[in-house]
Amino acid sequence: MPRALARGYLLYAVSYKNYHCRFHTSKFEIKELIQTFREKGYKHGTSYLENLSNRLFTNIELWLKTGVIAPKTTSLLERLFREIGRRLKRIAWGWSDKAVTNISKMIMIRQYSRDKWEKYWKEKLGIKGYFNIESSVVS
Repeated sequence: MPRALARGYLLYAVSYKNYHCRFHTSKFEIKELIQTFREKGYKHGTSYLENLSNRLFTNIELWLKTGVIAPKTTSLLERLFREIGRRLKRIAWGWSDKAVTNISKMIMIRQYSRDKWEKYWKEKLGIKGYFNIESSVVS
């Protein structure tokens, strides 16, 4: 094994071990906090932290088990729906169902099929590609 690769692997192993230790410490501390809330009779705080702690570390657990660094949400559909919802709340408030459906399709095509998106706009704008425009500076 080349030296640089071995050194990189060693750094990865050390940081992995460090994160693994910090992960378990954090999880333990949250469980202690939940127990403290329970003992003091903070029912709402206890249930909130219990619900939160069930999904708080899912990305880290996935990384520690598989080595895969997950995005903010682990499901492609969740990310897609979140993105569509975020955009529609800003621009499509009060639109008809048909208009919202069409804008949702456009968002999905733009996000996940760049070739179709470019083809659509080239056709829409009448760009045939007969020539190239270049600019240059003459001094």
